[in-house]
Amino acid sequence: MAIFRRYAAMFRVQAERYESFLRTRQGQKLLFLELGVGYNTPVIIKYPFWRMTAANPRAVYACLNLGQAAAPREIQKQSICIDGDIGAVLAGLGENTSQSANVKFVRFRRTNSARG
Repeated sequence: MAIFRRYAAMFRVQAERYESFLRTRQGQKLLFLELGVGYNTPVIIKYPFWRMTAANPRAVYACLNLGQAAAPREIQKQSICIDGDIGAVLAGLGENTSQSANVKFVRFRRTNSARG
């Protein structure tokens, strides 16, 4: 039980730091970068990133995911979706070409999510 309390306390400290970071940067240029996040637990990263992007016209939402690179219509002009394997994309960055990594760069791709 002591270990649980210690980890819970550590989580609260980190959550407060994250909230402070976001609060002090409201309205500033921000990049919400999502790497390999699918739809197993979208309420943890994906949906909050979408909401924060929609709330800040200076924010950009970028996602990199093989087969699940999408963004809702409301933030399409602020979104960059890259449908590809993370390892291949990162390897291709050194070659400065999307074709070398067999990647499809999509400026916007509508999601089928009920919340998106």
